[in-house]
Amino acid sequence: MQSVVGFWPFFVGITSVLGAAIYLSILRYVFRPRKQTARELLREAESAVAFLFDGHVLVDCSPLAKRLLPARDRGQSDWEAFIRLFSTQFPQLRVALATLSSEGRKRIVSPGDPDLSLDAEWWDGYSRITFDNASEIGERSATDRLIAASLEQEVASLRAISEDAPMLIWKEDATGQIVWANNAYLNLADRLVVAPSEIGPTWPPRKIFSRFDLPVDDEGHVVKRIRLGSVEAETEAWFEISSVRRGHEIVRFAVDVSAVVRAEATKRAFVDTLSKTFAQLSIGLAIFGRDRRLLSFNPALLDLTGLPVEFLSARPQIRSVLDRMREARVLPEPKNYLSWREELAALESAAESGSYCEVWNLPNGSTYRVTGRPHPNGAIALLFEDVSADVSLTRRFRAEIELAHAALDGMRDAAVVISSTGSAIISNSAYHDLWGISKDRGMTEVDLKDEAAEWQQASVPTPVWAMIRDFIRGHGGRDPWEEPLSLLDGRQLICRAAPLPNGYSMISFLKAPEITQPLALFMHSRNHPVAAQ
Repeated sequence: MQSVVGFWPFFVGITSVLGAAIYLSILRYVFRPRKQTARELLREAESAVAFLFDGHVLVDCSPLAKRLLPARDRGQSDWEAFIRLFSTQFPQLRVALATLSSEGRKRIVSPGDPDLSLDAEWWDGYSRITFDNASEIGERSATDRLIAASLEQEVASLRAISEDAPMLIWKEDATGQIVWANNAYLNLADRLVVAPSEIGPTWPPRKIFSRFDLPVDDEGHVVKRIRLGSVEAETEAWFEISSVRRGHEIVRFAVDVSAVVRAEATKRAFVDTLSKTFAQLSIGLAIFGRDRRLLSFNPALLDLTGLPVEFLSARPQIRSVLDRMREARVLPEPKNYLSWREELAALESAAESGSYCEVWNLPNGSTYRVTGRPHPNGAIALLFEDVSADVSLTRRFRAEIELAHAALDGMRDAAVVISSTGSAIISNSAYHDLWGISKDRGMTEVDLKDEAAEWQQASVPTPVWAMIRDFIRGHGGRDPWEEPLSLLDGRQLICRAAPLPNGYSMISFLKAPEITQPLALFMHSRNHPVAAQ
C-alpha cells in the first residue's frame, strides 16, 4: 500500500511533463512561421520542376523551375507568366487550378502529350505545382519540348497578329529595302499598279511611300502624315506613319487617316465660313469658354464696345471684359460698385441657362440689347446688338400716336377710327362720353359689331348703321358723307363718314345745333348721299 502511494506522485509528474511536451509540440506545429512551411514544402521537390505560389504570388521555386520560367512582360504577374508557359501543353490549366483549394490535390495530364503532366497540391494557402516528366522521354527533353512549344505558339500568335492587322506594317533594312510586310501592305501595293508590266505580286513588294524621316536612336519614334495618290475609286488617301528603329532595321506602321483628314478639312471650311459670317454681322459676338476666358469675337464687338483688339486677343476673363466696358462707358451706370459685382454674377449665371436678355441704356445715349446663350462644353456666348435706331423709331411712333390721340381728344366732335377689318382702333374722350364707353379701353382694338350695338341701343332705328358698314368695307365707293340720326333721349346728331389712308375710316358724330350750314344742305336720300360742303 505504501509503494502504491509513493508511486502515484511520480506517475502524476511524468504525465504532466509528457502532456506539456505534447502540447508545446502541437503549438509549435500549428503556429510555425509560413516562411518555414513554404521552405519545407519546396524542399520535398527540390530536384524537380516545382513552383510554390501563395495565391497568385510566386514565393519560391526549384532551380530547374527558375531556369524554365520565362521573363515576365511589363505589368504581368508571376502567375500569368506560369500560365502562359504551360498553357501550350495544358490549354485548360487556368480552369483546372481554379478549384485546387477545394479539391486539395489533382493531376493534370496534357491532352496532346500523355507523357507530360502537372501535379498540383494545396496546403495551408500554398499551391505547389510540380511538372512531372518521369516518363521515358527524360527530364531535359521534356522541358525543352515545353519551352519550344511555348515559343512556337508565341511566335505564331505574334505573326498572326501582325499579318492580320488592318494597318500597314513593314520592315526595312539599313539600305531602305523592304524585307518583310504584312497582308494589308501587300494588298495595297498590288492595287497600286503603276505600269502594266508590274501587274501581279512581286518581291520585294513595291514601295507605297517614298520618303521618310528616320528615328535618331533605338528609342526614337517618328510620326509623319503622308498623302497617297489614287487608290481605286478614292481620289486621294492620307496615312499617318510611325517609324521605329530596331537595331539595323526600321519598322514602320501606317494608319489610314483619310476620314480624319477630310473631317479636319470640313471643320476648317466650316469654321472659315462661320468666321466670315460672323465678321459680316452687325451684332457683336463674344464667346467665353468653360473657364470664362474669351475664346472668339468678331469685328462688330470692337465697334460696339470700343475695346482694343490687343486686349481681346489676350483672352481676358469675362469680368475683365465687362470691367473695361464699364470704364469705356459701354455699360449701364450702376448705383454702387457692390451692386455692379452682383449684376455681373447674375449675368454670368443667367447666360449659362440661356435666360439672359436685357436692354442696356448707356450713358452716351445709345441702347444695346444684350443676350446670353449657353454653348457646348460649358461655354457661353454674349451677343451685343445696337438697337438705338429701333428704340428711337419706336419712341417717335409712340409720340406720334400720343399726339394724334391728343389731337382727337381736343375735338368737340365724338370720333372713332375704324380699320378695314372692322375694328375700332382709336377714339377720343367726346366719343366715350357720348356713347357711355369706358375710357380705360385705351388703344385696345374692339370689333365694330360691339360698337354698333352700343350705337343702336342708344338711338332711334335708322339706316345709318348699315351705311357705315358698307362704307368701311368699301361697298358703293369711299366718298365722304353725312347723315342725321336721333338718340332716344331726343338729341339730334349728324353722323359723318370720312375715308383715311390704308383703308381706315373715321366715323364722327356732331351735335345738330352746332352745324353752321343749313341742315337741308346735308339731307339726302339713302341711295344718293350728298358730299360734305
